[in-house]
Amino acid sequence: MAKLTRLATTVTARYYPAPDITDAFFLDGRLSGKREARAADITVDKEERGFFLSVFSHSVAPGRDPAAEPGYAAPLNKLFAEIKSGRRALDDQIGDLVNTAVSVTGRLKLQADNSRAPFFSGIIVKDSEAFAITMGKGLAFLYRDDTLFPLTATDIRIDPVNTQRQKVENFYNYCAAKTATALCSNIAQLKMDDCLVLCNREVYEAL
Repeated sequence: MAKLTRLATTVTARYYPAPDITDAFFLDGRLSGKREARAADITVDKEERGFFLSVFSHSVAPGRDPAAEPGYAAPLNKLFAEIKSGRRALDDQIGDLVNTAVSVTGRLKLQADNSRAPFFSGIIVKDSEAFAITMGKGLAFLYRDDTLFPLTATDIRIDPVNTQRQKVENFYNYCAAKTATALCSNIAQLKMDDCLVLCNREVYEAL
């Protein structure tokens, strides 16, 4: 039986445009555009069966017409339409999310000197369940019971404690094994007042 989930979503970002990397977001059907070229502060509150949210960066193709639709729009919109159709369960869309992330980032490559590499952090919420993947410096968290749980594995040191500095058991419970191309979460059963956080490593370290 389908379950509706109410999700209040906020995107807050300050972008520093670069010639080789584009930073963007996909807010359940809304793709960042010219208005958000340097900053974004958007909140959406709605109740639906399924949601698809992501923040990411993408390598800019040399010589590409800047007025043309970005290359990452098509795979994002395709997955979004599939999620909204309700025809498939969340388990069946995990591979689609991984493939979408690979299409958006253009496959991660080793970066020379101090240049930025593409990243991806995305999540599907469906029937009160959530699944996340990250690539590159993308991060995903679940904030629950005064604790910021990592949804995917990371090499950042995070102390397994809550906001009162008390030790938290099963801190890495939501992290699944690494796939060949992405870091995945286990499917999380959502509860009232859960908060899902998507960001990159630079934002996390600044906070």
